[in-house]
Amino acid sequence: MKILIISATTFEVSKTIKHFQDFNKSNIPIDFLETGIGQLHCCFALTQKLQTTEYDIVIQAGICGSVSKQYQLGEIIHITEDEIIDVGATSETDFIPLKKLDVSKNKAFTQDTVFLPNKTINTKLLGSTKKGKGITSNTAHGDLFWVNYLNKNHPNAFESMEGATSFFVCNQMNTPVIQIRSISNYVEIRDITKWKIEKSIFNLNQFLIQLINEI
Repeated sequence: MKILIISATTFEVSKTIKHFQDFNKSNIPIDFLETGIGQLHCCFALTQKLQTTEYDIVIQAGICGSVSKQYQLGEIIHITEDEIIDVGATSETDFIPLKKLDVSKNKAFTQDTVFLPNKTINTKLLGSTKKGKGITSNTAHGDLFWVNYLNKNHPNAFESMEGATSFFVCNQMNTPVIQIRSISNYVEIRDITKWKIEKSIFNLNQFLIQLINEI
């Protein structure tokens, strides 16, 4: 099985890269792609890659924020649905998502913002991993308005800057995809001293190595 691991930054999966460079004695066909941060760069980089190389599975991996505090920092989540939440309009006191704008009420106009993989895989490890919904935005939210907005509208979601993009591109390219996230922080008033980036990256890479060996 030919595998592509994509991440916004190499930093997030560097331990997995090193593991398979140093210890890969089974010749697992695996490539890594640093897409860059945000929807635009991820879309172009992944599309370009899939136009030149076919893969049996794309695994998007990275850290994320959790809107809910019922989850532990460093916990692994298998994202099975993802929504782009920053397409819309602002009013004086609110954010209006695309699906609620007048343009979306025109039956001749359709544009999805919620994506599920058309093709994916399942393994014993994935079967025992907590599932969750992702939300994708080009901004990592840490202000009072957005913290309140997300708690009201997406209370159990996991925030990243690329997740929905990978589902969208892979669906368009007819390529199986899964998304694995490790919680590095809560979506609250920004205070990076509370974040657990090292722990979340360590757990993410341990999980990825186990998953790849299982696949």
